[in-house]
Parts: sequence; C-alpha cells; structure tokens
Amino acid sequence: MINKEEVIRYEHFYQIGCESCEFIPEKNILRSNNGLMDIKTAYPKGIKEIEAKNDKIYKFWKRIDQIEVWNWENEYDDKNAPTCGHQWELSLRNKEGKSVDVKGYEMYPANFNKFINALNRLFEIKIKILK
Repeated sequence: MINKEEVIRYEHFYQIGCESCEFIPEKNILRSNNGLMDIKTAYPKGIKEIEAKNDKIYKFWKRIDQIEVWNWENEYDDKNAPTCGHQWELSLRNKEGKSVDVKGYEMYPANFNKFINALNRLFEIKIKILK
C-alpha cells in the first residue's frame, strides 16, 4: 500500500465570486468557502471548517472510483462560451497515488453533477452549478 498524502481541492469561479473546498490533512479538516455575492445560496457565506472523519473520506474516494473521475480529461473548455462564464478547477490524489487535475470553462464531463453531489456530502455544503 502506497501512502501518499491525499489531495481534495475544488474551486469554481463566476463573475459574482467563487466557491472552494479543500482537505487540509495537517489539521485534519475539510474547509469550504462560499464567496458568491449577490445571490442566495443554500448554505451560509464564508468559511466553514469541519473535522475530516476517516469514514466520510473513505466513502468519498469510493464514490470517486464509482463515477470514474480518474478517467476525466485534463481540460473541458467551451471555446464559444461567453467570457463571463463558469470556470472550475479540480485536483485529487488518493492514498494509493491515483491523481487527476482538471480545469473547465462552461463545459463538464457527463458525470460532473455526481461529483458535485459527492463533494456536497463530504464537505456538508450545497454547491449548485449556476447556468
């Protein structure tokens, strides 16, 4: 068993702000930041930190395997989209060293919403993709 440091980091940006989620292993916390302005979101604005429980992280990695995030392309970019659209970035690495780094702009893998749902469960938040 390889024992790599796990990485879970997701950010997305709109003209009205950004949201982010990150696992901070040295503090054993899951940190999310809702920085969207001018709209009502389903969870409070600002930074939220919760304990990173092993069973929740295990379930997250299992779900990532099920929805095959490891097979995503490095970039999803709609070249014809307006310049003020939705931009997102993802970095994942599990303990076995499996990793993926992906960027997107107004384009998504087919199972993107399943990934967002997995993030929402892990971080106990309610990210919604605005279109």
